[in-house]
Amino acid sequence: MTVEGQQFYPNSSISSQFEVLPSDISEVNEVYSGQSRQVSQVLSDPHWFENYSCNVVSSSFTDNLCHEGTRTSDSHQDRQGINFSDEGSAREQLNRPTSGYSVVKPSCSKTVESFLRNLPSKIYRVTPGTDLEWIANKFVRLGEEQAFYLIDLGVVEKKYMEFVRLLPRVRPYFAVKCNPDPVIVRLLAELGCNFDCASKAEIKLVSASGVSGDRIIYANPCKPQNHLSYAIEKGVTLVTFDNRDELYKLHQLGPHIRAVLRIATEDEDALCPLSSKFGAFMEEVPSLLNIAETLDVRVVGVAFHVGSGCRCVKSYISSIENARRVFDIARSMGLPPLTVLDIGGGFPGFDGESPITFEEIAQGIRGHLDRLFPEEEQVEIIAEPGRYFVGSSHTLMTRVNGRRHRLRGEESGSREDCVDYYIDDGVYGSFRDVLTLGITFYPNCFPQCANRPILKSTIFGPTCDSIDCIIRDYPLRELNVGDWIYFKDMGAYTISLASSFNGFHKPSCKYIYGT
Repeated sequence: MTVEGQQFYPNSSISSQFEVLPSDISEVNEVYSGQSRQVSQVLSDPHWFENYSCNVVSSSFTDNLCHEGTRTSDSHQDRQGINFSDEGSAREQLNRPTSGYSVVKPSCSKTVESFLRNLPSKIYRVTPGTDLEWIANKFVRLGEEQAFYLIDLGVVEKKYMEFVRLLPRVRPYFAVKCNPDPVIVRLLAELGCNFDCASKAEIKLVSASGVSGDRIIYANPCKPQNHLSYAIEKGVTLVTFDNRDELYKLHQLGPHIRAVLRIATEDEDALCPLSSKFGAFMEEVPSLLNIAETLDVRVVGVAFHVGSGCRCVKSYISSIENARRVFDIARSMGLPPLTVLDIGGGFPGFDGESPITFEEIAQGIRGHLDRLFPEEEQVEIIAEPGRYFVGSSHTLMTRVNGRRHRLRGEESGSREDCVDYYIDDGVYGSFRDVLTLGITFYPNCFPQCANRPILKSTIFGPTCDSIDCIIRDYPLRELNVGDWIYFKDMGAYTISLASSFNGFHKPSCKYIYGT
């Protein structure tokens, strides 16, 4: 695949080194019951970070590096002078941050295959094109009684490859806050992704996945001092700030800190605007740069974030233009040249989530980066995609635990059958965005319901709170207690926002690859 002069080798189909989800239910049960450790246990184990580690580097790492124009040459030397004759040296040099321009180099199939073989949980390989409902029914027939996620790791892999194809100059730093699933973190790390962390816990998670501190940006402009100290212990030096008090904290940490000034953006059109809380205004920039210089805090670049779920490309364009102004202000003040540009996140997670597609956003970003930050300036450009990588990778399966039939409209003489359903996940769990952002989540029925009548349906979550309602008066096939319904595109800001209110826990996770 060749795009804009760069050749990439997206992962081919993974060989069956991990469990296949077969058609025979007894065989599936044998595979499933043989799991030595469930991912749900990993997620709930408070000592997982300390106790678990595994090597995911493939022995064929150097044979599968993809870089500018071609595969690794016989001399194991690429145009940037990186020596691939030694595997450890190659990985160290590839992951080292640079202030210069470089094309992102994704890993290829054999490294991902090695990763899948070494996970602490089962990955079920399915034939590409396998019907999702068939897969879900297999797990239900195994005796699942509570809500669970079907997580397609192949989707995460494809979205990563698509990102580096459409934005070849931009190195992605996955926004861990979007979905801190340790398996997804490990997969993205193996693919070559870096990470955007906002807390000590997120840095701990990423570090436990074998990621070094120089692949992490601590992108929270206001950080607790003890979190900052922990980040330094883990080798994290790239951090953001947007105010003078944060500069005083950074000053105490020494000269190795690489500070990135976050500026405010025009993000009113975003699903979740952020500039009301974070980002320095343009008129504050000279003062902050002066204070940083006085305190000997090394400012290396500019960051912005157009808000989660951005709905128009103009927000990125205006923010890139403002970032260019900051670069020019620093130069006019006689400061060392800025070398890092962080364009943040906000990219849509799936088709239809935003009026504009990621491809359209990427096209606008590419043009303005090339015009305002040409390659010869050797600016390191990074981004913080979250929902784009994981939004469409999760399907949530939920079970109907209760039902209540009601008649409406009797006072007007037009009786209408309505029904309330009570499922095992709700707004205090995976559907938090119903309350915070007003998002509507649409349920889907399984084929066995196809011949049932359509009723106006309201779906409630499991808690005792009356606001725990997912959707009201939605036309849905009639369901019985014990039936299952599912929700697509549930990978972003669902698990990470879920609580255990009323004693209801997060859904478990089932991992598949191949759809």
